[in-house]
Amino acid sequence: MNLLPVAAAIATAFAYCCGLLLLLRTPAAATITAVFAPMGRMALTNYLTQTALFLLVSPLLGIDSGDDVTQIVGLTVTILIVQAVWSTLWLRSFRYGPAEWLWRCLTWWQRAPIRRAHQHAVPPARRVVS
Repeated sequence: MNLLPVAAAIATAFAYCCGLLLLLRTPAAATITAVFAPMGRMALTNYLTQTALFLLVSPLLGIDSGDDVTQIVGLTVTILIVQAVWSTLWLRSFRYGPAEWLWRCLTWWQRAPIRRAHQHAVPPARRVVS
């Protein structure tokens, strides 16, 4: 078994994480946080929807193996952009993502409130302090 591709993938992921952490120490931190914070608050919903979207759309784009790198990257970036916009818009009206709300109801064994009391009350993104 060739472990080189696995090691390269892990090293790439580590480099991306380090790069993002370094960017959070710059003036760009507020923008990065504003984009990723809503997505993080809806992480379970986004994980489930990106899986469903990828499985539904990839055959339409002719993606049938890992060799279709251009289509895979294009679809992935498109899904991330859609989720960034959707998460922000959703959280303007609701406290949690749909899957997070369902998970909360199941763990509390009661219906949790999901709507925001005030439609315009969106909590500001928290700034990362180093």
